[in-house]
Amino acid sequence: MARKRSPETADMSPRTPSRRRTTMTPVSPAALPVANGMHGEDEIRNLAYQKWQQAGCPDGDGVYFWLEAEAELQRR
Repeated sequence: MARKRSPETADMSPRTPSRRRTTMTPVSPAALPVANGMHGEDEIRNLAYQKWQQAGCPDGDGVYFWLEAEAELQRR
């Protein structure tokens, strides 16, 4: 049966050196720069939103504005 360590002796045990852990922050694909003429989702979203506002914020799902923004960015 294993013996329990008292708080005084617990600090005296040999410790193995801990390995340094690196933390990677995930990056959204939309945050990446434009590559091969493809624009990020955030850029399309922002332009589509501007177009939707300019049209008077009509009801609907906004697919038309998304597609228009996507096409405009591809032309640039």
